[in-house]
Amino acid sequence: MTNRDLSTNVRQSQIATNAHNPQVNYPAYTAAAQTPQPEDQPSLFLTILQKRWWLLGIICLLAGGLSYFIATEFRSLNADVSGSLIYSGLPTPPGPVVYQAPSLQTYKEVLFSTSRMQKIVDKHGLDIPPDIFASLFEMKVIGRSSVMELTLGWPEEEVGVELVNDTMQTLIDAAAEQRQAILTEHMKHVEIIHLGAKREVDEAAEELSLARLRHDTLLHNNGLATQEYSNKLKSVSNTNSTIDLKNVELLSIKQQLAQAEKIRQEKISVYQTELLKKRQTQLDLVMEEYAKTSTRFAELTSLKIELAEIDTTGKDSSLVEWETALDEIGLTTLGPISQIAGPELTLLKTEIASADKRISDFQFRLDTVKNHLHMLNERLAEYDTEATDKAGDVAIASSEVVAKLEKKLESAEGRSKLISLQLENMDQLYKCKSREFAVLIPASVETAIVTSNTKKLFVMSFFACSILLVCPVVLTEWLLQRETAVSAFSRRWSLPLMTDRALAGFNSRTRSTPDWKTNESIRMAALRIQQSLPESSSVVLFSGLGDTPAPAGVLNSLSECLAHRGERILLVDAVDRQHGKFDKSDSVSDLSHPGPAELPAAKTATEKTAAAETKQANDGSLATIDNEHKMGLSDIFSNNAPITADLIQHTENPCVDLIGSGEGVFPVEAMASARLTELLKSCQSSYSMIFIAGPPIASRADLQMLAARADAIVLTADKRSVKDPASPAAIRDLIELQAPVIGVMA
Repeated sequence: MTNRDLSTNVRQSQIATNAHNPQVNYPAYTAAAQTPQPEDQPSLFLTILQKRWWLLGIICLLAGGLSYFIATEFRSLNADVSGSLIYSGLPTPPGPVVYQAPSLQTYKEVLFSTSRMQKIVDKHGLDIPPDIFASLFEMKVIGRSSVMELTLGWPEEEVGVELVNDTMQTLIDAAAEQRQAILTEHMKHVEIIHLGAKREVDEAAEELSLARLRHDTLLHNNGLATQEYSNKLKSVSNTNSTIDLKNVELLSIKQQLAQAEKIRQEKISVYQTELLKKRQTQLDLVMEEYAKTSTRFAELTSLKIELAEIDTTGKDSSLVEWETALDEIGLTTLGPISQIAGPELTLLKTEIASADKRISDFQFRLDTVKNHLHMLNERLAEYDTEATDKAGDVAIASSEVVAKLEKKLESAEGRSKLISLQLENMDQLYKCKSREFAVLIPASVETAIVTSNTKKLFVMSFFACSILLVCPVVLTEWLLQRETAVSAFSRRWSLPLMTDRALAGFNSRTRSTPDWKTNESIRMAALRIQQSLPESSSVVLFSGLGDTPAPAGVLNSLSECLAHRGERILLVDAVDRQHGKFDKSDSVSDLSHPGPAELPAAKTATEKTAAAETKQANDGSLATIDNEHKMGLSDIFSNNAPITADLIQHTENPCVDLIGSGEGVFPVEAMASARLTELLKSCQSSYSMIFIAGPPIASRADLQMLAARADAIVLTADKRSVKDPASPAAIRDLIELQAPVIGVMA
C-alpha cells in the first residue's frame, strides 16, 4: 500500500487531466471546505509550561541569583525604637477647677508641630524636613489608659534611641509650656474680674455704712433706740434664718423621698416582671399536656391572653391589687402565686417592704418640717406686727434696706473671695514643678527591634527579574502561536494550509535548502500531495502568490522526499527567466538537486584544483547530468525541436529527472502550446508525478493556461505576497475556473 491510500479525505471523483472537458468537476475546493478545523489551541501560558518548562527553570535560577545579589548588596536595616509615657496629671488644689488638661490627641498635635520637630532636627543635625521626620513616628494610646507609646523607625539603633528619648522629653516640656501659657492668659482675665469684684465690695460696704447711719438716726429721732425694739428686730432676723434652714432641710427630704420612690418602683417592676414570667412558664407547661384542638387548650389560651393584658395594663395599679388580679387568673388551674415565688422573689418583696418603710419615714419627717415651717411663718408674722406697732412703717422699711445691703455686701465679698481663690489656684498650677507626663519606659537599645528589608527586596527583585526574563519567552511564543498572514489568507478563501513557516529556510540568494529528512513540514506536504492525487500519473503545478515563482528549493525537497517513497518524479521548469522578470538565481534548472556527495579533502594542489572545478560544476546545475546536451522548453516552443529523450536530464537520484527552461525565450502564448500538452502526455507514462514550476499567480493568463493541464495546484506564499492586491483577484479566478488547488505552503 502506498501513501496515496492513506488519505483521510475520500475523493468523490478523479481530478481531471484535461481542462477542456466541461463535464469534469474539480473536488479541490470541496475537500478544502470539508477539511476539519484545527482543535482549539491551549492557552499561551499552558503552552509555555509544556514546551518551555526547562527554560522557565533556568529563568527562575537566574532570577533567584540576581535577586539574592540585589537583596544582599542593597539591603538596609531598620530599627523600631519605642518608648512609653504616662499621663500622671497635676495636683488638684482645693476650690474650683481652674485648669482643664487637653486631650492626648491635642498633645500629639502639639508635639508633632513643625516648630517642635524642627528643634529636634536642628539639635541632632538631621538633613530631613520636619514634616517628613514627624511622619516617621507612630504614637498610639494603649487601650483606654493614660499610657502613650511612641515608636520611631530609624536605620541606626543608637541614634533612634536618642531621638525617641528627646522627643518624649520634648512632649513633657511642651505640655508644661502649654499649661503655663494657658494659665497666663486665664490669670490676666481673672485679675480683671477680681478688680471689679473688689470694687463691688467697696461700693456695697460704703452703701451699707450710709444705710446704717440713716437707720440709727431715724430710730434716735423717733425714740426707738431702745433695747426692746432691738430685740424684736433680732427676733425677726433669727426667725428668717431658721426659716431658711428649714427650707433647705425640706428640699433635702423631698429629694431623698423622690430617690426612695424611684428605687421602690424599680424593684416593683423587676418583681412584677419575674413573677409574671414564672406564671407564664407555668401556664406553658400545663398547655403542653393538651392537644391544640381540645377545649381545655382553648381555655388555657384565654388565660394566656389575660396574662398578656395584665402585663401591659395591670402594672399601673398598686402592688397588692396587681398581685390579687394575677392570683385570680387561673387560680383553680395553676394555684396561688405564692407557690411559684422563689427565694429571689421573696427577697425582692422584702426589699420593697423596706423601701416602703423608708418612704414612710421620709414622709413623716417631711410633714414635721412643713408643720415647723408653718409655725415659724406665723411667729415671723407676729414679730413683724409687734415691730411695726412700735416703730412704724418708716423704721421697718429702713431696717429692710439695711438687711438687703448686708446681703449684697455678703454676696460681693463671697464672689471676691471665690475669684481670689481661683487666682491662687492658678498661680499654684503655674508655679507647679510637677509635669503632666512622666517617662514610663525609656527607649533603649535592648527594647529596639531591628528589622531588614532583605526578604522584601528579594521578593520584589525576583518578581521584577522574572518578569523581565519571561517577557521575551512569552513574546516569542505569542508570535509563534499568532495566526500568520498566510494562515488568515488561507482561512479567508477556504484553502487548506499545507505548511506554515516552512519556507523561511529556503533562501534563493544563498541557495540554502534545509534537509528534507529533518523538515517535518516538507514531509507532511509531500504526504498531502500524495493523498490528493489519483492513482495514475498526475501533473502538479507549483505557483507562488504575488510576483515571485515558487522557491526552487521547495520542489527540490518535495521531489527528493517523494522519490524516497517510491515515486518517479519529473521536474519541468516552465518559468521564462530570459525576459528579466524573475530572478535567475532561484531556478529549478540551475538548482543543485539534491547535490553531489561531498568530495574528500584534497591533499595536493592538483587535487584542490580538481575538487574546486568539480564543486563549481556541481553548484551550477540542478543535478549531475549524464550527458552534455541541455535542451529545454524554449527549444520546443521556439525552434519546433522534436520531443525526444534528449530533453530529459537525468540527476543523481534515478527516480528524479528534469526538463529545464532552456536557453531561449518563451513565446508569448507558450503555455497554450499544443506541444506542451503533447510533452506532458508523453511523459505521463514514464513518471508517477510531474512537477511543473510555473509562473507566479500575478501572471494570471499563463497560470490559468497551465492550470488547465494540471491535476493539482500547490500555491506558495509569504507575508508580502498575500498582501498583494493581485493575489485575491487571481484566487477568485481559480475558484471560478474550478481549478484543483490542493493547498497553500507558507
